[in-house]
Amino acid sequence: MMDWRQLLRKTPLAARGLHRRLAARRHRKLIAASPLFDPAWYARTYPQVGTANPLDHYLGPGWAAGLRPSPWFDAAWYAQTYPDTAGVNPLAHYIAFGAAEDRDPNPVFLTRWYRQNNPASAAAATPLDHYVTQGAKAMRDPSPGFDAAWYAECHPECRPDAGADPLAHFLLVGRAAGFSPSPHRREPAGRPVSDARIETLKELQPVEGRTVALFVAHAPEGRLKPNVAPYLAALDAAGVRVVLVAATDRPFVLDPAIAERLAGAFVRDNQGYDFAAWAHAMRCEPGLFAADTLLLLNDSLIGPARPADLKPVLDRVKASPADVVGATESWEQAWHLQSFFLAFKRKAIRSAALHAFFSEIRSLSDKDEVIYTYEVPLASRLQAAGLACAALFPGGDGTNRTVFDWRALLAEGFPLVKTLTLRGAYPSVDIGDWRQVLGAAGFDLAMAEQVLAAAPPAKPPRGGWPLVRQPFRPGPARPPWKVAFIGPWAFDNGLGEASRGYLSALWRTGARLNLHPVEKPLAVHGRVAPTAVVREFDGPADVAIVHLNPDSWTLLGEEQQAVIARARARAGLWVWETDQVPAGWRPNFNRVEAIWAPSRYGAEVFRGQTRARISVVPHVVPVVPAPDPAGRAAVLQDLGLAPDARLVLYAFDGSSYLERKNPEALVRAFSASGLAGQGWRLVLKAKELMTNPEDGAALAALAERTAGVSVIDRKLTREDMAALFAAADVYASPHRSEGFGLTIAEAMAQGKLVVASDHGGSTDFLDAGCGFPVPVRPAQPVAAAGHYAGGGTWAEADETAFADALRAAAALVSAGDRHLGQAARARIAERLSADAVAQAVRHALDDLMADVQGEHAA
Repeated sequence: MMDWRQLLRKTPLAARGLHRRLAARRHRKLIAASPLFDPAWYARTYPQVGTANPLDHYLGPGWAAGLRPSPWFDAAWYAQTYPDTAGVNPLAHYIAFGAAEDRDPNPVFLTRWYRQNNPASAAAATPLDHYVTQGAKAMRDPSPGFDAAWYAECHPECRPDAGADPLAHFLLVGRAAGFSPSPHRREPAGRPVSDARIETLKELQPVEGRTVALFVAHAPEGRLKPNVAPYLAALDAAGVRVVLVAATDRPFVLDPAIAERLAGAFVRDNQGYDFAAWAHAMRCEPGLFAADTLLLLNDSLIGPARPADLKPVLDRVKASPADVVGATESWEQAWHLQSFFLAFKRKAIRSAALHAFFSEIRSLSDKDEVIYTYEVPLASRLQAAGLACAALFPGGDGTNRTVFDWRALLAEGFPLVKTLTLRGAYPSVDIGDWRQVLGAAGFDLAMAEQVLAAAPPAKPPRGGWPLVRQPFRPGPARPPWKVAFIGPWAFDNGLGEASRGYLSALWRTGARLNLHPVEKPLAVHGRVAPTAVVREFDGPADVAIVHLNPDSWTLLGEEQQAVIARARARAGLWVWETDQVPAGWRPNFNRVEAIWAPSRYGAEVFRGQTRARISVVPHVVPVVPAPDPAGRAAVLQDLGLAPDARLVLYAFDGSSYLERKNPEALVRAFSASGLAGQGWRLVLKAKELMTNPEDGAALAALAERTAGVSVIDRKLTREDMAALFAAADVYASPHRSEGFGLTIAEAMAQGKLVVASDHGGSTDFLDAGCGFPVPVRPAQPVAAAGHYAGGGTWAEADETAFADALRAAAALVSAGDRHLGQAARARIAERLSADAVAQAVRHALDDLMADVQGEHAA
């Protein structure tokens, strides 16, 4: 676990932030010595510098105004991309911490990728320093998507001998002008992979934890080529579960003996080459991603000579520390792993980068375009995402070893040979003795001769023709359901946290998932995750789940609205906090067949107001190991509190309305409890406190004049929030209503004693057996309460009872009695784990689809 002093050096836990840790002198020394500050360029670019010293100006008003210290460091982009650096000189942060943490200095230069591909950069202060002083002159690429040499050829004015460099030119001129950074970055013009027909010949068998090969075989005449069966047999003998994708130009027939050994089989129109076939099969059968290792293979090779020859290669794949393993590598066009044999291990299979890559693939009609659009950038993109990539048989002069070094490959233990090489497709390659070489290695020469002698395939038939020769009985239709989930999981607020929890539960349901993130800005909240679309299936969803209250559907884009409209059924994941649904919800209220509320309280709010099916699907609250208590003193010190102070904590978001969160009642109850005189302190962790300036100022003034109360009004990192929760002894929530009560559940998951209003969603998991529920009386929101001004009822906690409960909780803490905290932790683990919520989601999906199918049957 990270030492707390390291944590305090790396994250702005206190308002003093990096300014306290790096004095102005340290800033000056770091930046003055760095090539990332170019004083001449800075003075020339920003006339406001005038006669001032450029470094003085940058260290003064310059960095605060977001000015760039040089062409290569985009200060405004850095501050926006890494919001935890707010209030910190971005260049100083990058030099001191950011580069070591693999943060990027601009949207084009990838720190981790450049370091891995330029080992000499380890001697420089940062990888970008190396690029500026050496890499640019050597035409090093700053990232896999930027071809420096090609860009300089297109724009000679940015060549190093002209006093510039490609990256600086692109950042300052080319990007805004729409110049392409690489010949491989243009948008492919092909068709969606799902335009091709595909049939399931054999349903996927269980493959969880196994090595699985997704094997694409071209069947131009409707049958597998002679070299395929020996390859499949060798894989089967090595314990690999094979899923066949036959890309056919004629009605296809599969030998029953081969089908028996397969773990699954598809037949598909021959469109888009291997990458399109792999991507289409992945979308049709996401169960492939349960594999421990996923091999992507094709039939472009002859061999192995003997089935046993393949196992040592697969053993080397397993032993390799890399996340992505190729048989061979090549530097033709750019460094890449060749795609005829690729292995993805668990880290890669689970990575967003891999899923994003294959979700982008389209059917291209030109083989060379497939190579430079998909094969060449694949390994570099995964490498840039933090995945280690390696070749089993590296070396050579950078050319294609399967063509120009085929004999040496066989001698090194690679048991396959490229068919095109033996066919004489490369006149400069000597293959005169191929029969002797392969015969000595034990290859079946008769089979090889048969493959090489095959006539070029005839043109496929025109018009309609069946993919599979009759008779054909497709596999039985079955769940899992196809689910499109639309939610704000990329945002840093309670709704985003809940959405991320629902994602973790949905993955556990076994449903086939298409994920569509909310991309439009969500009020004042920043982003904590990329907004990448992930697709596991094609066509309409069985159920579209929308995790946005109906008054926020204006945040949905046209494509997301179309996903909702095309689905067979729709479910709204909605939450509300009074007994009266707002009138503004009505336009979208009847667009769903089901409403899923996170609590029984929420379900009752909706019940009776709609014909939609109502289900309770709670938020996910993980029970994780408690943070190291050794850091508690450091947190208290950072808050300006004594090391032996006891803490009552309440965390809330001012943009969710202070009247509903009701922190003033807690301040009064804490004062009445007398705990301040016993060394206790109340910490109000607020965010967006001044969303309503009048209410925020009133709370701040009340806290200021109440002994023992502190207000923290700033954003903290997730690590810092976890540390603050860990430091608390008691968590309190005087809410007037909660649709669920996420922070209450999170505190209980850490084994904290919780004192909370006995009202709203928290009543599902907080009772006297695991905490301190406080009696309430009905109350009405006032006219100023924003969304809640339209009427309805919520609750007012009894402040005297709240003060009593705080004293009772404090007494248990002082006595070392942990039984209620342990009960709270067990309660959350039982009811709100990802597995428990996944079960609730499965039931809700099954019930909804039963309704839909019943309506269709009627």
